[in-house]
This record gives sequence, C-alpha cells and structure tokens, in this order.
Amino acid sequence: MKYSIKGLTIIVGMLAVTCINLLHCQTIIKPGNISGIWTKKTSPYIIKGDINIPAGKALIITPGVVVRFDGPYLLNVQGSLMARGTEKDSIVFTVTDTTGIKSKKRYGWNGIHFDRRPITWDTTYFRMPDDEMLRKLIMQYIEEGKIDTMARICISLTINDAVNDATLADSIFRGQQFSELTFCHFEFGTAMGRKQPYVFGGAVYIYRYSNLLIQHCTFENNFAYAGGAVYCKEAAPVLIRNHLRKCRAQSSGGAMVFVHSEPILVNNLISDNNADFNGGGILFYESYPCMVNNRVFRNQAKNSGGGMFCEKKLENFLSTKQYSMTTGTKFERNKTFENVILKDFHINSSDHFNGQFQNNLICQNKALTGAGIGLCATNPELVNMTIADNYADIIGGGIYSYHSAPKVINSILYGNMKDQVFLSGKGVPVFTYCNIEKDIAGIRTDTIFNPLFEYNNILNASPDFCNP
Repeated sequence: MKYSIKGLTIIVGMLAVTCINLLHCQTIIKPGNISGIWTKKTSPYIIKGDINIPAGKALIITPGVVVRFDGPYLLNVQGSLMARGTEKDSIVFTVTDTTGIKSKKRYGWNGIHFDRRPITWDTTYFRMPDDEMLRKLIMQYIEEGKIDTMARICISLTINDAVNDATLADSIFRGQQFSELTFCHFEFGTAMGRKQPYVFGGAVYIYRYSNLLIQHCTFENNFAYAGGAVYCKEAAPVLIRNHLRKCRAQSSGGAMVFVHSEPILVNNLISDNNADFNGGGILFYESYPCMVNNRVFRNQAKNSGGGMFCEKKLENFLSTKQYSMTTGTKFERNKTFENVILKDFHINSSDHFNGQFQNNLICQNKALTGAGIGLCATNPELVNMTIADNYADIIGGGIYSYHSAPKVINSILYGNMKDQVFLSGKGVPVFTYCNIEKDIAGIRTDTIFNPLFEYNNILNASPDFCNP
C-alpha cells in the first residue's frame, strides 16, 4: 500500500491535533482559594493540594465534570458550592490513583468540608532524605511523576472543633449563602491521617453550615474515623434521595454521624455500611433528626445499633432521671432556603420527643445488641416503622433500649432474631397499635432493673412481606 507525502502530512497533523487535545483536556488546580465555573469541556480537574471557596465567593460545577484529587487533599467551603449534575451526566469526586485504598494501604482524598471557620495555610517544602537507597527510590518516583517536589500548601484550623464553642460570633455561621450537591458521586474519600476535624466525614464534613442540600447523590467506598461518608456537627442539612453504601467508620456511624444537629433525611437508601463501634448505618448523638421514608438495609455495627444508634448523655439522665429536650441546633436553616427546598414535603413537628422517625424500613442489619435500632438515654418517636429480619448476636434484634423511653406507634417488629425488643435500665417505653411477633412476649426485659413498659392494641400476625 502506498501513501503520498501529502496524505502522510495530513495524518501526522491529525494525530498531533489529537494529542494536543488529549493533553489539554484536563485542568490542574493548584492549592489555594478558588471560585468560578468548572465545565465538562475542561474536565477532569486534577486537584494538587487543599483548596478553599472563600466566604462571599462561589464555585459552580456543571454536569459531567470529574474532580480527581491527586492526594489526601480537601475542598473547604466557606462560601457556596453548587455542584449540580443530572441523572444521565453526574459529577464525580474521586482520586487520581485508587490503588491500595480499599485495603487501607494508602489514603484517598480528604472530602468536602462545609465550614466557615477561619483557616490558615501551612506550607511544607519537599526535602530529599539522607539515606542513599531511599534517595534513589524517590528519584525514580519523581521521574515517574509520582512525587510532586513543589511546595505543598494545606489548610489548618485555628479554632477548636468543639460543640458550643464560643470563640467566634454566631453570626459568622449564619451566612445567606447556600450550597447544593445534586447527582454527584463520591468515592474513596478518606478522612484519616490528619488531626481533627479532618478525621471525620470521609466524603462530606459539615460544621454549623445548615443551608446545604444533598440530593440524588451516591456515596460509595468512603472511610473515616467517624461518619464514613458524612459527619455533621451543630447543623441542619437536608439530605434527599441519596444512596450511601459500602462506607466504613473506625469508630461509629458507618455511613453518617450527626452531633447536636437537626438534619432532615427523606427517601435515602443506607445499605451495606460498617462501623467498628455503634451505628452501622447512622449514629445520632444529642440530635433532633427528622427521618422519613428511608431504607436502612444490611448495615453492621460491632457493638450496638446495626441500622442506627440514637444516643444522649447517659450521665445526665442518671443524675436527673429525666430526658433532656433537644429542640434543634441554633444554627438553623435560612427560611428562604428551607421554603424552596422543602416545598414538596410535609414535615410534622413534635416538641415532646428527641427525634422523629416515620415510615422507615430497618431490615437485615446486624450488631451485638440492637441490630435494627440501638437507643441510649433518649426517647424518640417511632411511627409507621418496619423493623424486620435484623440479627443481634446477644439481645435486641429489633430494638435495644437502654435507659430509654421510645414511643413506638403503628409499627411492625417481626422476624428479628434474639428478641424483637429488649429493654434495660430505667425509662418507660410505650408501644401502641403495633404488630410485634409473639405479642408482648416479643418484648423482653432485663432481670436487674426490671423496666416497665406500656402497651395497648398489640397484634401478632404475619406481615406477609413482599420483596423485603
């Protein structure tokens, strides 16, 4: 086959243009403050260090963008982040190299932090080690582009990460700006290897930032000390129709942790997450959640609350014999933001119970105690709940209530192993219009405290589940 010089010139030219396009079809983001618009045309965006959206500024990420963190770096949001993907063209947050992350031999990226506290920028310069063998190995990595010898800039906080911290004025956290994450995929977020609060929330960390909507997002294979995917402190975010799966916490909250918070959780699927202590799916601590129409399936905790764990300060209850009321965070959602976000949802309010749980399915979870739900020193309201086929190694397959007084109404507790309900300690739970396997015999109590409980209109009939 023969080629003309002109034909070869055209082919070479086309190849050159193609190579140039491939080389330029990405954007390098250096550490520092950012804002503006990220588009699919200049994607992927390679993050080379910690980045921050300052207060008063906004970053808009359009559908189809891929954001790849080239190391354990984070995106801090003091201003506004609008990452709006679509069902067919989502936005992806991931790492450049995923090798060894699942086996925990290396860290992924450090997540998105919605946090308006002041930050400082620390600079650490690369230094070649003295050991000759190590120098040769590092030189090889430098030549292969695996090590960046440029100055690395990272974010650090000067304000304590504590509940009710009064170092800063509350007004700093009540900004009018809001953020939205829609149709985003978060993977390999790893909140480890740094000091607090950077060990919380594998993919998303929220501190006193309530004007936040997370909807139609997927969280997968994220890991943290607490809150494998999401960690929230003193805030009231809204999470709608998300799927959180295969995330893990070294302590509690395999998928999510909420501390002194007032979240709204609607139509989410929380499945196949793990925690090394409490709350395989979710942990609520001193919080006032509104959790409606969620599915919590196949999560596991090594201690209590395979599906979810709700806890308040035990010492307060033991000293007062009363349940302290949680009325929500003082860093509430902006009313304009709330009216727009929740216009299609009817959320009932209650002033008498520490959390509202309505129409949720809690199924096939595992734990030592409280495989479905674990409770400690709290009194939530559980309405129209289906708690089924959960397995506890010791006690409380459906619910384990410790010094708690839940009000369980019109709910199904069936097919749970090692008791439907186990009550321990003080507190008087109430069961009304419930279908409980074995009737009141399905509610066991310990022999030390001999706790009391109230019940009326209890039914014992097979629910005839379809595709549980």
